[in-house]
Amino acid sequence: MCLWYMFSTNRSGTETGFGACTARNNLEHLMGKTKSKRWFSVSRRRRRNNGRGYAIAILTMAVLIVVLLIAIVVVLIRGNTGNPLNHAKVATADYIDASGKTIWTQSYEMKTPIININGDYAVIADQQGNEMYICSKEGCTGTAKTQLPITKAAVSARGVAAAVVEDSTASYIFYFKKDGESLGINIKMLLSGDGYPVDIALSPDGKQIVMSVMYMKNGALKNKVAFYDFSEIGKNVNNRFIAAFEEEFDDKMVGRIRYLNDQTVCAFSDKGLTFISVKNVIPDTNVIYVPVEEEIRSICYSDKYAAVIVDSTSGSPYRLDVYNTDGKKVTSIDFDYAYTGALIDGDRLILYNEESCRVYNLDGHEKFNGQFDYSVSLVRAGKNRTNSLITAGSEVMKEIKLR
Repeated sequence: MCLWYMFSTNRSGTETGFGACTARNNLEHLMGKTKSKRWFSVSRRRRRNNGRGYAIAILTMAVLIVVLLIAIVVVLIRGNTGNPLNHAKVATADYIDASGKTIWTQSYEMKTPIININGDYAVIADQQGNEMYICSKEGCTGTAKTQLPITKAAVSARGVAAAVVEDSTASYIFYFKKDGESLGINIKMLLSGDGYPVDIALSPDGKQIVMSVMYMKNGALKNKVAFYDFSEIGKNVNNRFIAAFEEEFDDKMVGRIRYLNDQTVCAFSDKGLTFISVKNVIPDTNVIYVPVEEEIRSICYSDKYAAVIVDSTSGSPYRLDVYNTDGKKVTSIDFDYAYTGALIDGDRLILYNEESCRVYNLDGHEKFNGQFDYSVSLVRAGKNRTNSLITAGSEVMKEIKLR
């Protein structure tokens, strides 16, 4: 087992602050939060006061679109000019084996590096920049470049990578080979019609992409999950679009979406988890929804499980709930611990911060509770997921035996 490790970024791997409608906040930032909400309230009030609902609805939509486009132009301009702190940073990505040996190091200059890992491959992109590195266990396999600024990036377990780029009217998804060469495949999404991609994920084989999309409908902000296919099947359909789930997410905001494996997609929303079967090319329309009543503070996942950390109602501050891909609860653990990272690694549930770590098994039993005498940025299960832990910091890497 080896570790992907990137310096100068958030290295915990934990998705935190998730429950505060992250997806909605991101889109409202692009739209201009105050203006868009004011127009919503005006349109509703006018429809009640006079009977001209249809005309006002059209006018409202037109104004919303104009506000959206102007706001996005402003955001893009701000992101590329005038900020004295907006300089590229020199950083490195290291690939380290379980013995602590550095296999390779990749240096790069980026303003805001982001990373996505899938199996033996990783993609490191410059958010709001124009470059991304595709890496494997052997090192950097290629560099992909875009003309428009990159907002998101994803990679498949086979090294095929995707980049989401934007201009003032649309988002575009471009596909690249693992050597960085363009595959000549792209998707165009008009902000005024198709919506805005909040998050994306590639299937393990790289043939499909799933997106959480925010869009406007009848003057209201909505969410949907859409699937696109890049195989020979997708060539025969418009814009390679094969399926969308709208009613299932009508009242939700999906901030994170992932292929847990080649058969299951999990959508993490502000109201719970939704599991979608992708055993066939066309996703199964019968989804499994697991509601979560408490505010979701963090999420983590593996190829077999998806978990949420919420505020506990039993006396402890937090509770970790773990579900399998059928949506059935595997375990629930109440804990009082100031974690900064959480992950599922094999059959281990790992919580950690810079100074300490707690490890539970899937039965909820505590396997380890200890302090470190050095600063830790990442904790993983040990070699071959045996009875040990690998802890990594900026200057040290150690293996810890569990009892």
